[in-house]
Amino acid sequence: MSILQDYEKIKREIGKERYSHIEEFLETHEHYLLSDVYYRESVWKEFEAWERENYKNYIPPQPEIDFPECLF
Repeated sequence: MSILQDYEKIKREIGKERYSHIEEFLETHEHYLLSDVYYRESVWKEFEAWERENYKNYIPPQPEIDFPECLF
């Protein structure tokens, strides 16, 4: 599977609303790339903290997303 196919799979699993949160996070954190959010635990946790702060009523989908093995 190519990296673009991985991204599309993750995007489907995350859902449109959460993916839009990631896009907004990246707009405000220009030093990160989409791959940083997907594949680096520290950046994913930073995104989650940002998301909790900016979307207090948002409840992420459960169960957690099944990311590719190289994540974390």
